[in-house]
Amino acid sequence: MRNYLFSFDTNIGAVLTDAHLIAVFDKAEGLEAAYDGTNNGLHQLLFFLHAAFYHAWFESAVPTFGQAVLDANLSFSDKFSVNPHLHDLNDEAADITTEWVVVVDQKQVRHHYLDTLLSFLNGFEELRAASYEQRYLLSSVLYVISWSQQQRYRFYICN
Repeated sequence: MRNYLFSFDTNIGAVLTDAHLIAVFDKAEGLEAAYDGTNNGLHQLLFFLHAAFYHAWFESAVPTFGQAVLDANLSFSDKFSVNPHLHDLNDEAADITTEWVVVVDQKQVRHHYLDTLLSFLNGFEELRAASYEQRYLLSSVLYVISWSQQQRYRFYICN
C-alpha cells in the first residue's frame, strides 16, 4: 500500500480533494474515542492523510487544500492529542502516533500541538528506546519541533 499511495499518478491525484480529506478526518474523529493504543482502523486513515499531505507538498498537480481541511485536521487533532492512549508504550501505538505527528506537521497546524509533541521528549525513557517504532516516533517529533522553530526564526528574520 505504501508504494501505491506514495507513487503519484492521476488516480491518486483524483482522490486528493478537500471533500475526500474531510471525509477521512471525519471517519478518524469517529474512531478516536474508541482508540485504545491498538489499531482500530485509525492507522490506515492517518496513513492516507500522510500520503495526501506528502503529495500536496511535492506535487504541483495537487491543489492547496482549503480551510475546511485545516478545520477538520484541527478538530480531529484536538481530540487525538489528549487521548489517554497517545503515549502508550507499544509498537502499534507508536506507529499510529507517528502518522498523526506527520498529519499535524502542516503550516497552520503544528504550532497548536507543540506542547503535546514536547511531552514525547519529556517522557522518553529506556523502555521506549528499546523499540524501533518508539525511536522513530521520537525522530518524527524532533523533526516537527525543529521545523517549527525554523519557521519561527524565518518569520522573525523576514519581518
